[in-house]
Amino acid sequence: MHGTNSIYKLTALWAFAECSLGGLMHLFKVPFTGFFIGGFAIIIIGLISFLSNQSFKIIIQSTLLVILVKAAVSPQSPPAAYFAVFFQGLFGAIVFKGFGFNKISAIVFGSIAMIESSIQMIISKTIFYGMSFWNAIDVFFINVIKEFGLKSGVSFSFWLIVFYLLLYAIWGVVLGYWLSNLPSLLAEKWSEIKYKVISVNLFELPKNKHKYKKIKWLGFGFTLSFIIIVMLLNGEHKWDALFVILRTVSVIALLYFIIMPFIQFVIKKYSVKKQEQINEIVNELPKIRQTAELAYALASENKNGISKYKEFVWILITLTLYDEA
Repeated sequence: MHGTNSIYKLTALWAFAECSLGGLMHLFKVPFTGFFIGGFAIIIIGLISFLSNQSFKIIIQSTLLVILVKAAVSPQSPPAAYFAVFFQGLFGAIVFKGFGFNKISAIVFGSIAMIESSIQMIISKTIFYGMSFWNAIDVFFINVIKEFGLKSGVSFSFWLIVFYLLLYAIWGVVLGYWLSNLPSLLAEKWSEIKYKVISVNLFELPKNKHKYKKIKWLGFGFTLSFIIIVMLLNGEHKWDALFVILRTVSVIALLYFIIMPFIQFVIKKYSVKKQEQINEIVNELPKIRQTAELAYALASENKNGISKYKEFVWILITLTLYDEA
């Protein structure tokens, strides 16, 4: 691995992950966007830190470049997506610059970054649907328990949030542990797979960006329908249900017609200074896509289940750093 060139390659790979959400999520078949994409970013940020000797400036530069590429390729991304990338990069730069690259700093970075991702989801649900969302969850579970002749004064939404936070925190610890050992394993992985690279047949990685967008809007509709149905069945006044609908529609309109265009405007003004670098990475994305196809094919040879996905990520990073084809 060579410092500057490898950092550029990792930055481009990070940008690919952020901009090609649909295809990667299809490969992993998981519903938690932040769980995978955020986790992947943690690994990449950690490796950039390792290769740059924990340079705060380089990590921030890579982070901002990823945000600019994301804005250019996926302009439909919500503001929270840009904030998540910025937080991960900034926090990673602070942790690794302050404590160096080691097991403790990697675990601290991974766990806090993933907790932030989970908190962001909780906040976004509350912003879009208000407390009605969490109240609907409580009412739904209370009614389910009543069907079994039981009573409960427990707030199910509270424990759901606690479980969600713990799940992401544990995943962050696991990612940090993997990350701390990864630099020494990449050379071994390359020795293991370099003779297979030429012989593997590639498959077509699905292009489902538009499908993902449809699923996202279906998610809005399903969540809103769930809240309304629970409210009406619980005897809530129909005007309360109407208020929830109007509130959610207003928030979505504010987000997509005012906040997002403003963010895009600000990013485009800054992008002018970095246009050449942005174009270089955008032009690299098709090649990275082919690398992802090859990595998945190699990982599928002798791995199954979760181990296959872990292998896919390790091989993808290895090919990105070592394969000069």
